[in-house]
Amino acid sequence: QENQIPTEARQYFQDVVKAKKVNKREVEKAEVVKQAILDYLVENGGKAFDRMEIGDALYNSANFAEDFLLNDKGTVAYNSITAFANQLVNDGKIRKDEVKVGKATKIKYSCVA
Repeated sequence: QENQIPTEARQYFQDVVKAKKVNKREVEKAEVVKQAILDYLVENGGKAFDRMEIGDALYNSANFAEDFLLNDKGTVAYNSITAFANQLVNDGKIRKDEVKVGKATKIKYSCVA
């Protein structure tokens, strides 16, 4: 009995654990970068680009905070480009295709036809 946690304390911890901590800057970053990817693909019409081409182009255009595209090493976070592009694919906003490049296969993204 004496080890019982007071009801208020229990409720507080349940609320804290349940509450998803959403970093506003991360949400803004996701929206801004996804829109930039979409804009870039629309501007370039029917062409398809891989994540490195998209990441480099967005970094060079720098229409938003640089750190939105960089990892902790200060280089373009291509994994983030892939994640954001795949979200756009899932939303039906862009296409994802496997393209043979020599013996390798690359994933390229383009506008929805």
